[in-house]
Amino acid sequence: MVSCIRPATLDCHGGSSNAHEYIRICIVFAHACVHVNFTSTGFGAPKKTSSKPYVAIGPPDKRVNDPTKPEYDDQGYTLYSDEKTGEKSRVFEALVDYPCIFTMKIVGANEGAFVEEMVALVAEACETELANVTHSTRVMGKWMSVTVKTPIQSAEMLYSLYAKVDQDPRVKFKF
Repeated sequence: MVSCIRPATLDCHGGSSNAHEYIRICIVFAHACVHVNFTSTGFGAPKKTSSKPYVAIGPPDKRVNDPTKPEYDDQGYTLYSDEKTGEKSRVFEALVDYPCIFTMKIVGANEGAFVEEMVALVAEACETELANVTHSTRVMGKWMSVTVKTPIQSAEMLYSLYAKVDQDPRVKFKF
């Protein structure tokens, strides 16, 4: 299958803002050729704007989960407030349904057996067999990333996984 697109022809009449574009698309499949013409007139004339400023009625809405002002519990974990009930819970308790297959990316120094050790650490933290943890890797010079997918049973298990990954000095980021 071969396709070709000819450049659009722009026709402006005396500087007018009404521009017409003619695009001819030719699609060649086997020995058949189909020609289609598209015509558009742009977005129309510019709309007039009001000189009056926009004024909202009532107080501004309070942001429930303001990312610029996160709340933390007594152990330093980020809290999430339910938008309907206002109930606060840890982020991974509120936003992830358990059990699940969780995807985590770990970025660290390209040293030694980083990938194999991270996959083994994830399997151990998640109390699962090594065969149940799938992974892919990417190497970029002195840095390496490993993306793991593992079964997670609870939020506590997930927080424990993040804590164990944090203990390796080669790890720079995880998300």
